[in-house]
Amino acid sequence: AYKANLLLVTRPDSYSDSLMLYSLDIDTGRFSKLIKLSQTKSYDSIDYVYNSKTDTAIVYTAPSGALTNQEESASPYYISEYSLSDPDNVVLQKHYLENHGEASLFVTVYENIISTVSGTENSYRYYDFLNPPKSITVVGNQTLYGDAITSFEMETGVLVRTVDYDSDYERLDIKLMAKDKDFDLFSPVSYNVYKYVRTNTYSSLNSYSGLLDRLSQSPLAQVLAANGDEYFGLPLYGTYSYPKESYPDKIINADGSETDNPVPFAVVATQGQYCARNIDALAGTYNDPDGDELYEVLKHLDKKPSGDNLLFGDEFIVNGEFCSLSCEYLMMNPASENKEDAAKFLEYVFDANSINYPSLEEGESYLAFWRIMPSDYMTPLYSAFNRASQGGLSQSELKALAKEAAKEVLMRMEG
Repeated sequence: AYKANLLLVTRPDSYSDSLMLYSLDIDTGRFSKLIKLSQTKSYDSIDYVYNSKTDTAIVYTAPSGALTNQEESASPYYISEYSLSDPDNVVLQKHYLENHGEASLFVTVYENIISTVSGTENSYRYYDFLNPPKSITVVGNQTLYGDAITSFEMETGVLVRTVDYDSDYERLDIKLMAKDKDFDLFSPVSYNVYKYVRTNTYSSLNSYSGLLDRLSQSPLAQVLAANGDEYFGLPLYGTYSYPKESYPDKIINADGSETDNPVPFAVVATQGQYCARNIDALAGTYNDPDGDELYEVLKHLDKKPSGDNLLFGDEFIVNGEFCSLSCEYLMMNPASENKEDAAKFLEYVFDANSINYPSLEEGESYLAFWRIMPSDYMTPLYSAFNRASQGGLSQSELKALAKEAAKEVLMRMEG
């Protein structure tokens, strides 16, 4: 039982790759989502119990299929305590167990003592949940660093609490401005990274030798996470912003026929080249205030370019790809009181994620997408790009469109 006529139930989430804890109203049969239990659906919740004194759920979790698999699973079993009332501190505690494959294990709670009872082994274990463990708190989508959480927790004994604000972007900014100390690392909205870097709303990672060694030897980190000689964050991955294979000239339909792609690589790469030539969000500069070069771009888009017909030729093109790279980050809260542990966790994240970093061509220049195409400035440009690509505008109309779009970009940047 949970509260009144409510029961606790676990189910996979229909919209994300997560195992969720729901409340079930036994009168109406209606489910209400409470919290996310794990970063992927690869975990099965074996048993759970509600602690009314602390308004927490105690959950025993095991790898999916591990109970029926004769081979040992690499993923651990663990018992976690989840807050059902505090959205900023969801995972309160976690204890890892041996991989014992106990299908009949269940959990009980009394005061601060959490007990597990196994009918298979006739065994009894208990865990004192009175004193919170040493921990760090990370704000962001844990699917991008879930593997590092497990290894870090098991090897260091430091718990990683995770909080996901989903689409509530302002919440993080408000907490950072208030210098809140209840979180240590955060994942900013990727296309607005320049805001945090320009205002020094992060703690430099250069002070932590193990982490600095890793970042300084990573070409991707040097492109995406360096502000001068200082590293402001850790890239969780790296991809081309407009991979050429994703923007073909022709689209193959279900019946095998082909149609022209309205947005081929020649279009998006030309747009990217223009932004790389004229926008630097970190410096706060825009080099085309009158829209003269934008007018040339709009005329080019009006002709519906394809193939390698890029307005600026091979500028900012590396091995056929536009050299802009996109990623998500983890950055350190400048008000954190657990910076050493947070930096150690970032080492684990780097070791787990960097094996999938793309190889960058030595001697070539690459750009961070957020720096040349920041969302706050791009709306008028995207609007102008799209309108020009539709065709039907005269030269004077294209020139007026370019002038107005450039004017709005400049206003936003100065604003």
